Amino acid sequence: MARIYSYLEPRSLRAVRGLMRRLFRAIEMLAEMPRMGSVADLGTEKEYRQHVVEHYKIYYYVEEERLVIVRLWDTRQNPTTFFVSDLS
Repeated sequence: MARIYSYLEPRSLRAVRGLMRRLFRAIEMLAEMPRMGSVADLGTEKEYRQHVVEHYKIYYYVEEERLVIVRLWDTRQNPTTFFVSDLS
């Protein structure tokens, strides 16, 4: 999230702060209802889930009662740069 903030902050401080609020709110909701996100079909044994907030996907998995966020992905990026092996 820090990289997103650093990238967007010079363009519009107000917009980036609003985005950060929405992302944090979504993460708080996922922490309370972790099965809210859809299952991400990544071809792995581990069940990753995803939740969309504007142009961003939050990739995570649930471990016992813990929400583990592994990637915040800007969906406008080239999808060939998304490597499932980087999630572990």
